[in-house]
Order: sequence, then C-alpha cells, then structure tokens
Amino acid sequence: MNVCRGIAADLNAKGRDHTADSFWQAAVGESHRLADHASSYGIDVHDIGAEAARRRSTP
Repeated sequence: MNVCRGIAADLNAKGRDHTADSFWQAAVGESHRLADHASSYGIDVHDIGAEAARRRSTP
C-alpha cells in the first residue's frame, strides 16, 4: 500500500485527483490482489507492515 500512497501523494502534489488516475487504480488493484493471495496462506499483510515498522525503529 505504500506504493499506492506514494503515487497518490505525487499526484496530489501536482494538483491532480489520484482516485481518477488509472495508474493509481491499477496499483490499488494489485495491492488488494496480493493481500488476498497472502491471506489465503494465513498471512496478514498488516502484521507484516507492523513488524517492518518495529524493526525500522529498533536500533
């Protein structure tokens, strides 16, 4: 989802509506597809993000 947020931020900084952008829509669709795939293996993508954030903040 960070990729989607980055795309949205770039578009918004240019004064464009990210929700109407086909590249952003495709990125969101792919993000959801990957989250569903991970879920089928019992992986919660939010847990992965939380663990990555924890590791970044740990010296």
